[in-house]
Amino acid sequence: MTYNYNLKANKNGYVPFLFIAAIVLGALSTFLFLSTVTAVIITAIAVWAAVKMSFSLRKILSSRIETYTEGFNVFLSDGTKLEFEYKLITHAGFITNSGFVFAYEASLDRIVQLPKVFINFEDFVEELKENTTCYKDYTLEEGQTIIDWLKADLGITEKEEDSDNEISETTSDNAETENPEIDNTPENEEN
Repeated sequence: MTYNYNLKANKNGYVPFLFIAAIVLGALSTFLFLSTVTAVIITAIAVWAAVKMSFSLRKILSSRIETYTEGFNVFLSDGTKLEFEYKLITHAGFITNSGFVFAYEASLDRIVQLPKVFINFEDFVEELKENTTCYKDYTLEEGQTIIDWLKADLGITEKEEDSDNEISETTSDNAETENPEIDNTPENEEN
């Protein structure tokens, strides 16, 4: 099953489209009070910026989750594909504080946090519940992240964090908002 990004699920999803339109309309309005050459240059720059932003939005809208019998794939807005096998997931669940769902594979030291911005996201959550034995709801303390909780649960200390078995903390900024970018931590490379 494929769960595509749902623009309507993000309450601020329309803002980038309005911003692109405002840039182009603002540039076109320069023809009213600037010389033609200057207005053409400004409009060309604005159109270039609008096209670049449109391509970025297209990438965000291409984010999706695909499930199959043995696991699921998450396709991020940057084109990265994360593969998770149900049998390797050691921790999974719903984070009540943020509304995100996460899955963690300890053997690969990989985590993905998914916001509710996918069409039929509840169906994906049900698939995750049915196919993993570790799914549960997590309520974190104020200021605590799921990565902090996992470190405590797995008994990882500060000295152990420097080893190849550390849980990376690259998932901080996007986890706080309903940004359509999917929060993830890339796999650690093996030496």
